Amino acid sequence: MLMQKIRDNAAWVVLIAVVCFVALIFVDWGMSPGNSMTQKTVVGKVDGNAIRFEELDRFVQQQATQATQQGRELSSEDYAHLRRQVFDELVRQQIMGKIYQTYHLQGTPEEVLDYLRRNPPPGAEKAPIFMGPDSQFSRERYEKWLADPRIYADPYMRMMETEVTSSSLPQEQLQQILQANFFPSNLEIAFRTRREMTRGWGVLLVTSDDSFRVSSVPEADERKYFEAHKDSFYFAKEAAFVPYVTLLRVASHHDSIRVREDADTLLARVRAGESFDTLAKDYSEDPGSATHYGALGGFQKRDGWVPAFANAVASLQPGQVSEPIQTSFGWHLIRLNATKVEGSDTLYDAAHILLRVTASPEAIEDLKDSLGKIAEKVKAGASFAAAVKAAGLTIDTVRVVRGEIASTRLGEVTGISAWAFRGQKEDKVSEVLDNEKALFLVGPGKITPPGPDFEAAKGRIEHELLVRLRRKAAEGWLTAKLPAIAACKSDTICLRAIGKFDVSVLEDRPSESYLPGFRFAAPSFYTAWGQASSKLKTWSKPQITVFGMGMLWLDSVAAPDDAALQAAAKSSEQRSRAMSGAQTAQTSWVASRRQQAKIVDNLDRFYRD
Repeated sequence: MLMQKIRDNAAWVVLIAVVCFVALIFVDWGMSPGNSMTQKTVVGKVDGNAIRFEELDRFVQQQATQATQQGRELSSEDYAHLRRQVFDELVRQQIMGKIYQTYHLQGTPEEVLDYLRRNPPPGAEKAPIFMGPDSQFSRERYEKWLADPRIYADPYMRMMETEVTSSSLPQEQLQQILQANFFPSNLEIAFRTRREMTRGWGVLLVTSDDSFRVSSVPEADERKYFEAHKDSFYFAKEAAFVPYVTLLRVASHHDSIRVREDADTLLARVRAGESFDTLAKDYSEDPGSATHYGALGGFQKRDGWVPAFANAVASLQPGQVSEPIQTSFGWHLIRLNATKVEGSDTLYDAAHILLRVTASPEAIEDLKDSLGKIAEKVKAGASFAAAVKAAGLTIDTVRVVRGEIASTRLGEVTGISAWAFRGQKEDKVSEVLDNEKALFLVGPGKITPPGPDFEAAKGRIEHELLVRLRRKAAEGWLTAKLPAIAACKSDTICLRAIGKFDVSVLEDRPSESYLPGFRFAAPSFYTAWGQASSKLKTWSKPQITVFGMGMLWLDSVAAPDDAALQAAAKSSEQRSRAMSGAQTAQTSWVASRRQQAKIVDNLDRFYRD
């Protein structure tokens, strides 16, 4: 009974344990290079160890089923992300398993027992057998049960032992090894503590470089920058630039008429005596209000609604239901529950049933036919660009990395990656692809190998050069305004009158804190703080911020005395904050192991990613 209780309350833990257990089987059995059946179903490899399609697909379907049971409807993009997440998790497990083997990390029976003592399985805290006299979880009863050797004959507990021995404990041991290399010194802790305890009162000025517009950067300057910083634009994965054309999933006039007829039917049912609340719960396509029987959140002003909806509400009497009203959201049936007056405002309590107007299957087929005609011209010999132009459409271009889902201006689209790296070798144009917003047709593109890539870096380079030009303009403007700033001193009204400034009053503000424009713990802010604190009631020199330029004025500064500083530096809180850097370093170290691993990704052979 106990094990059944734990199973019922820990289905997700079982799934994780199964994934870990199967990952071990992958290494010990299913990954033999000579196994011909395995080679035919290999969806990926990690340093030569294969990941089989059947196992990956099983985990995907398990998680998809769990999502469906929770009421979530998965789109094709959701499935693509789910497959990617499961694949990445299996890759991570193999990499971590290799690290654990390299460092001989494994839990002993004594360590496993201690881990289970510290971490009761989910569901155990609610099991009646562990409840004490106060009806609360009794650790004494749990540990007595854990000491009984007979419980480890249960398959679930054997699975837990395997997971703790080969994954949970090795992960803890690895964390201890890595953290030992990043242990903060007392001097580092004291330095951070001093910055947190040193506080100031004054005024901060920041001018954003967004206030100084620069329209464009010559491509010659972009290429010059690229050549000077090639190492900064090295791309580790193969990528492709492919052209595509889109047609939005736009509903037709007939689709709108069809939905209006559905709204008329619901209105007739309301007038025949059926409950508006029940119909709203069953039929409304507004998820935010349908669960509340169509209620829109109680009394509110009309200006919070779109005009057509607001006007319809204002024309109703309490208890009255409107004729179908069309807005950009679809067709509405609106019921006014009540009104009340507050001051000069009339507030309305309303509910509605929303029926959205979506493209019908017939409308989608028409869109597919339009793209199909373009594809036929390309297959007959026309260029993709010429065929798209003849159809009166425009071409967009997307960069997609091998093994990733392409992200277009209309969202992610599964299938583009498979077309870019495999399909275009076999055909001149893709099949019609789609997502929730549009239909897509993709033409032949260019594949670029790993390495420096100007086209891929162009957007980043343009942004960087534009920022530099805007910042230069901000610096010039600020320099010209220095006399006016000096004349204002710390008068915020005077400073705001100069224009193009964000003026912030600092009151009891730590020298290490988040500050507008500078963000958190910016070196340029410490420079300004040092200048302003060394000579109070004068402006620091202009400093570069994250978004522009800034200056600091300090009226007064309060620094901690040595006794207070020493006491604070010894606190566990300060040491814990300093250790946060160790966690970041650990994450980066594990990520670097993934970059060094030889990963083969064959997802697009089995799925249209």
